[in-house]
Formats: sequence, structure tokens, C-alpha cells
Amino acid sequence: DLDAMRAILDEVRAAVRSGQSRDQIGAIIARGATIARRLAEARHSLREEILDVLTPEQKASRCLPLG
Repeated sequence: DLDAMRAILDEVRAAVRSGQSRDQIGAIIARGATIARRLAEARHSLREEILDVLTPEQKASRCLPLG
């Protein structure tokens, strides 16, 4: 998913540089919505898994992983 999202972002940058319309650029961005959702869900799951193994002292430090 990360590679697919990078490819979409590269395509958006190229579209902006070549002067494509907002609608065309929006269509490219829309193709990444599902990928972005999956990445956000994976990030949330990873954060929860990390929190599950932290000690109470680590959690109290408020230095939590992934925001």
C-alpha cells in the first residue's frame, strides 16, 4: 500500500506540474482514498499493539508512539 500511495502522489505532482485541471487531479487523488484508509487503519492497529506492550511507566511518560 505504501508503494501504491507513493505512486499516486508522484502522479499528482506530475499532473500539477503539467497543468492538469483540478478535476483531473482530484480524480487521481480519489484513487488513493481506499489506500489511505487502509494505511490509517494499519497505523491505528500498530499503535494499539505497541501500547499493549508498554509498561505503566512508559505510558505515564506521555511519549506515545505514532502520535
